[in-house]
Amino acid sequence: LTDTIVIGHDLLMTGTAVNTVNNGAIKLNQDLTYTNSHSSSIFNSSILFSNLSQDQSIAGSFTARVYDIEIKGGKTLILQNPMIISHSLKLTSGFIKSTSTNLLTLSAACTVSGGSSSSFIKGPVKKVGNTAFTFPLGGESSFKPLSISASGSASDAFIAEYFPAIQPMG
Repeated sequence: LTDTIVIGHDLLMTGTAVNTVNNGAIKLNQDLTYTNSHSSSIFNSSILFSNLSQDQSIAGSFTARVYDIEIKGGKTLILQNPMIISHSLKLTSGFIKSTSTNLLTLSAACTVSGGSSSSFIKGPVKKVGNTAFTFPLGGESSFKPLSISASGSASDAFIAEYFPAIQPMG
């Protein structure tokens, strides 16, 4: 398949093998549940979260390992388990809500495009690698990107989170 597949309901990914869609795209209108124990990407394609009427979620019993993600519905993608993006994250319209337990990790090869007051990450995000990077962070309705310079090692990892409050340490 090299075109776009539209899934109108929940998508359940199970098993122990790599799941691919041969560079196609999946437009997911509901939630993704990931119970696949394979250590590779869930797809070799894009997953578009674009529900205009309700928040969506990624849940499951294993870390969701995905290739490309696009947030384009104006709602929030809520991580209910950890997720690793290996290639790209596109923030067009909508948010990703993460926690320290359900952490969003961007691999060393992962790029980010977009990010604005209508699309950012609410919660912590981990970036692996040794290139300069801008975290697309925010809180409430404020986009607060944070840039870091290149580090010394490709295995370095940094976690950043925006807190919409004045720090109390003076």
